[in-house]
Amino acid sequence: MMMLLAGCGDGPGNEAKNSNGETVDTASVAPAASGCPKAPANAPTIQGVAIGMTGAEAIAALKCADAGYRADYAPRSGSGVPWLPDGTYMRVSIAGGRSDDKWQDKVNVELYGLKGEERVIGVSREIFFYPGGQPLIDKTKEQLAEKYGALESIAPPEMSSALSEEIGIARDNSGAPLPRTSDGRIPGHCWGSNGYAARDAQCGVSISARIGIDSSNPRLASNMQLSLDNGSYAAKVIQETDAKIAATQQQAKNADTAAAADRTPSF
Repeated sequence: MMMLLAGCGDGPGNEAKNSNGETVDTASVAPAASGCPKAPANAPTIQGVAIGMTGAEAIAALKCADAGYRADYAPRSGSGVPWLPDGTYMRVSIAGGRSDDKWQDKVNVELYGLKGEERVIGVSREIFFYPGGQPLIDKTKEQLAEKYGALESIAPPEMSSALSEEIGIARDNSGAPLPRTSDGRIPGHCWGSNGYAARDAQCGVSISARIGIDSSNPRLASNMQLSLDNGSYAAKVIQETDAKIAATQQQAKNADTAAAADRTPSF
């Protein structure tokens, strides 16, 4: 399930670094004094949204980050959307948008779960900076470090792209950073892609940022793609939800079979 929204920056009082890499608590998120959802302690967020929030909490967090957000559930297009026991599709997206003359900002929040039980399993954000609104790449990296802690170059210098800088941290399900591959890269399987959250049970809380380099001034950022994932949590939610759906569907089949036992066909 995905939310697509757009807006401007986070509320600074609602953010926390994930300095120890602990797995996000799946308990309900306690509301802040202002009425806005508050993420669990040490949980990183994007636009106030943390892994493990309910759909309603995620919508509220986004609206608290920017009152101009418009948000509601809407089906994701395409195949692969799970059916629910009541014969409807799983709610898979919340859509909205915002832009100005400086930038366009979109946030995607993927959810999974039965209706009313949805949980956030991944968050991503994409910002396009227009001329006159482009920040320095160094300043962008400094702000990311203040918000999320130290993020490393994903690839060694000789393998880095001239079009973007990629930084991040990938953790296993115990919270430890994953070792680099033999070619010096940070493994990428703990980050989601194409709007889908990472679903690897061996992965923990992981963050990546791809900062586009302006072609006419390499000191300026042209865009940024940011993702927040917890593969082991996503895998757990998906497994538990699919088991509930399968059990409910099997109960319905058993009831149909029992009812058919009293039917005598006439030919």
